[in-house]
Amino acid sequence: MDQSNKRQLAKVFKLNNNEWEEHGTGVFKQFINGNCVHIEITSEGKSIIKVIMGEGDAFEKQNDRVVQIQGKSFENEYALSFIDKTLCSTLCNALLQVKARKVSDSDIEKLECNETNIFQLRDLAYKAMSTRNPSELLSKINPKEIAQGLVQISKTINESTSKEFMTCVFIFVKALLFISDNQLIEELYKLSVLKSLFVILSYDPLFLSDSRPNFLEEFYSYINNMKEVIEQTETLTQLIEYSFALVYFRDVVIARFSDETVCAPITLRIDILNKKILIETINNRSIEKLLELYDSSLSQTKRGICITVKKMCNHLLLFTLPLREEYAKSMIDQGLIKIIKKGLLDDNKSFCLEALNSLFQCSTSIGLLLIKDEILQLIAKTILISSTSFYYGAFQILIDILDVTDGNVTFEREMINTMIPSVIDILIQPLNDTSPIQLTNYNSYISHISSLIYHLSCSTAISVKPYIIQSGIFNKILQKLPTLTHSSQASVLQSLRNIIRLNNQDYTTQLLDAGMIEIVKEMIPSMSGMALPIACEIIDSFKNRMSILPLSSSSVPTPEVTNGVQDLAQLSLPSPLKRPVDIENTMKIMEIDSPSKRRVMTPIFSQ
Repeated sequence: MDQSNKRQLAKVFKLNNNEWEEHGTGVFKQFINGNCVHIEITSEGKSIIKVIMGEGDAFEKQNDRVVQIQGKSFENEYALSFIDKTLCSTLCNALLQVKARKVSDSDIEKLECNETNIFQLRDLAYKAMSTRNPSELLSKINPKEIAQGLVQISKTINESTSKEFMTCVFIFVKALLFISDNQLIEELYKLSVLKSLFVILSYDPLFLSDSRPNFLEEFYSYINNMKEVIEQTETLTQLIEYSFALVYFRDVVIARFSDETVCAPITLRIDILNKKILIETINNRSIEKLLELYDSSLSQTKRGICITVKKMCNHLLLFTLPLREEYAKSMIDQGLIKIIKKGLLDDNKSFCLEALNSLFQCSTSIGLLLIKDEILQLIAKTILISSTSFYYGAFQILIDILDVTDGNVTFEREMINTMIPSVIDILIQPLNDTSPIQLTNYNSYISHISSLIYHLSCSTAISVKPYIIQSGIFNKILQKLPTLTHSSQASVLQSLRNIIRLNNQDYTTQLLDAGMIEIVKEMIPSMSGMALPIACEIIDSFKNRMSILPLSSSSVPTPEVTNGVQDLAQLSLPSPLKRPVDIENTMKIMEIDSPSKRRVMTPIFSQ
C-alpha cells in the first residue's frame, strides 16, 4: 500500500453494551449527494461500514482524529479514528453542511436534583446501578448537586407528601448507595447529607405509616444521651458525632437492605474517624480525667467510662504495629490500667475485659506491662465471682496468651512464671472439695479450665510439667467429670484426649494413675451426644499395648497380643536396615541367646 493510501486509512469502532469494540480498519471514502453524506470504509474490496447521514443525525468530534457518529438509518453507534486528521475535519464539515447535529459535552442535557426531575433521576440512578456504569447518572448531574438536592428535598417532605413521590425518592437514594463512585460516596457521607438521608429513608414504603420510625429524631436522642463524662474539645465532639452518625446509618438505617458493597466505604470512613478520635483523646489526656472521676461517679457514669475505655482500646488495633504500641503506652502512662482494674471489680467487667483483649493484641511489649501489673491474677480472681458469659472471654485471653509465639523470650518467661503458680492456683481453688467458692456455672467452669490446662500442657517451659504433676489438677478434673452435664463432659473429654495426643509419658502416667480409664468406662453406659465417641476413642487408644503411650490410630485392625514378639511388633518402631542373611551363623546366635534353648550346640546329623 502506497503512502497516499495509508493516509486514507480509518479504524472503525462499534458500541456494544456500553463498550467500544474494534470493528475493522480500511480505506475511508465519503461524498455528498443532495442532503446526505455517504460514508464508506472498505478493506480488500469488502465494506466494513457503509452508512448515510443527513439532517437530524448526530456526530461528536472527540479530538482531531476521532469522530463519533449516530444516525437514523443505521442501528449501531460508531466511532471513526483517522490517521490523517484532515480527513476527520473534512467529514465533520460535510456533516455540518447537510445539517447533521454536532454534539459536545456542553450540549448534554443537565438535570437538577429537585421534585420536578426526581422521577427521571430515579430511572437514571437505577440504570447506573444495574449496569455498574455511574456515568449513566453522573453525566447528567454531578455528585455535589445530588447531595445538595437531597438536603433540600428532606426539608420539604412530611406525612402529607404523596406516597408515589416518597417511594420514588426512597428508591433514588437506595440506588445511589449501590453506585460505586468515589466522588458520589464522598458527598453522600458528609454529616449534613447523612442527616437528610435519615429523614428520607424513614419513608420506606415497607413501613406502615403508624409505625414508621423517625431516624433523625432517634439519632439526636442517642447523641443527647451521650452525656459528656469529661469536658471535650470541640474537635473531639464533632468527630464523635460524625462517627456515630455513620455507625447509626450503617447498623440501623440501611441495615435491612445493605450489603458489603454499601457498608465497606462506610466502615472505611468510620475507621478513619476513630483513629482521629483516639489521637485527639490521647492529646487531650482524657484517660487522666476519666481516672479522676471514676471513684466519685455513679454506676451509670462508671459504665460510660468503661465503655469509653473499651472503644479507645479497640481503636488501637486500627493502627500499624509501631503506632499501636506507642499510643497504647501513652494511654497506660495516663492511667489506663488503673481504670481497667477498677472496672473489673464493678459491674462493667465485660467492657474492661474487651479492652484488655485489645491491649494484649497490640504487642508482647504491651502484654508484658500488663503481666507485670498483675492483670492476669486479677482476671483469674474476677472469673471466680463472674457469670457464665464472662468465662469464655476471660479464659480465651489466658489461652491466647499461652499460645503467643513471636519470639519475645522475656514475655514468655514472665507469662509462664505468672501463670504458674499464681494464676492456675487461683483457678483450681473451686475444684477442691473443701473450697467455699460458689461458682455460677460449675459445668461451664470445668470445661473452660480443662481447655486452659491442655494449652498449658503444650508449653515447653521446664517449669510447666512439674507444676501440673504436683498440683494434681488431672485428678481433680477426673473426679468432677461424672458429675457434669453431657455437653460439659464432651468438652472436658476432648481436652483430656488432646493431652493424651501430646504423647507425653509423664502426663499420660498421671492420667492413668488418677483412674481415667476406669472412670470413663463407668460413664460410657450413661453417656450421649458428642461425649460418647470421644470417650470410646480414649478407651480404644489404650487397648492392647505394653507402653503407657496410646497407640497411633490406624485403619488396620490391631491383632490380638499372643506373645512378646507380636507385642513388640505393635510398637511403631523403625524397620531395621536389610542385610544379607548368613543362615547358619544366625541360627547359632539365636540358639545361644534364646533363653529357651540352653543346650550344647550339636549338629543334628551327628547324633
